[in-house]
Amino acid sequence: MKNFKEIAREVNGIRNSDGLEVVGIDNSFSLLRFANSTFHQNVENTMTSLSIRSRYGKKTGIVSTERTDKESFVNTLRASEEIAKISPEDPELPPLYNAGSKDDRFVKQDFSLISQEEKAKTAASILKGLSECTNFGSFYTGKVKLGIFNSEGTELSYEFSHGQFNIVSIKNDYAIWYSKHLKTLNDINIDEIKDKLYEKFAHTSKRTDIEPGKYTVILEPLALSDILGFMTYLGFSAKAKQNGFSFLIEKTGKQLFSKMLNITDDPEDESLFPMKFDFEGVSKHKMELIRNGVPMGFVYDRKTALKDNVKSTGHCISPFGSFPMPAHLKVASGSVSYRDMIKDTPHGILITRFHYTNIINPNAFDMTGMTRDGTFLIENGKITAALPNLRFFQNMIEALSNIEEISTETEDIGETSFYDMGQPGLFRVPYVKIRDFNFIQSSK
Repeated sequence: MKNFKEIAREVNGIRNSDGLEVVGIDNSFSLLRFANSTFHQNVENTMTSLSIRSRYGKKTGIVSTERTDKESFVNTLRASEEIAKISPEDPELPPLYNAGSKDDRFVKQDFSLISQEEKAKTAASILKGLSECTNFGSFYTGKVKLGIFNSEGTELSYEFSHGQFNIVSIKNDYAIWYSKHLKTLNDINIDEIKDKLYEKFAHTSKRTDIEPGKYTVILEPLALSDILGFMTYLGFSAKAKQNGFSFLIEKTGKQLFSKMLNITDDPEDESLFPMKFDFEGVSKHKMELIRNGVPMGFVYDRKTALKDNVKSTGHCISPFGSFPMPAHLKVASGSVSYRDMIKDTPHGILITRFHYTNIINPNAFDMTGMTRDGTFLIENGKITAALPNLRFFQNMIEALSNIEEISTETEDIGETSFYDMGQPGLFRVPYVKIRDFNFIQSSK
């Protein structure tokens, strides 16, 4: 993209509207996919979008373009102005404000400089080390540049580089999942991948099933992150509260979960994927979400904050959208190692990850879904057999109240590519042991 600030200033100089907002996103990415241990797809692309919102009082019009020549952005500006003129007023629209000027970045390694050949060589080394397995997966890297501008004087930019390696290995008709979020290419450790996968495969020679019922479970970080993802918008979003479906309505400040559970949203943590302002330019800061099992409050963007007569907490997550959510969760670690957690379990189930999870009742936080790619029976402190995938139906307030142990180890779980729009964010998550987790069906 041509220098974003120059484009935004040009647009602002020829506007007819009362106010103007411009958001520009450059998303350069490459994707390498493999199936049956063979590379089968190699994609490189750069996607540029320029979104303009014109204002006439409380009326707005939004138009986007993927072309950045002058004629295209002038046409986009005029189209947004015409739409704004005929649109109904939005009484909840917050006024524009000046967030100042700032350029920020988080690039541990510029993945746009890494060739597909280098990525293929890394992936080929992993597949070679897993030659006894049939492997499926993907290797994604990308770099995102974001610009935020408005006619009140806001001029902000941010760029970050990120990657994701996912693999499903199949051996003896049993699938095991491994994933790694990457800040640099060196974050991929071939020995670690082999050790984690083969350790689980060692428990697949024996297969068994279980009866429906309530069991003690140990959720690996990937499984727990799925629950936390639903929690961010079903619970802590001020929009969910205002629309009446948050399970935290009239429950903040009260003991709701296990006292062991402590969660913060920390967009300033340099070890995660920090982003110090949101898509409205509001500064983001560390925020306590759950303290000793007590939910502390909701997260806001400017629109939801205006409605509740409070200040935005800097949680606008999309251009001109209004559904604030935290994206930099840190779950405090506990005092027990993952292996000791297993040793302390007389009878239970180890779950690698969930699949096809859905909400049944948002106000109650009831969820259903399946386990996938690594579900194991624990007996007398040892993993003794592989289980088929299991369907659960569980109230997650109850589940998070039934936490018995939290591990000392944590993993960084992230997905920064969402429908082709880069979104910096990461969850730092431990293993947790939960009693009385409800399973209703086996896939066997």
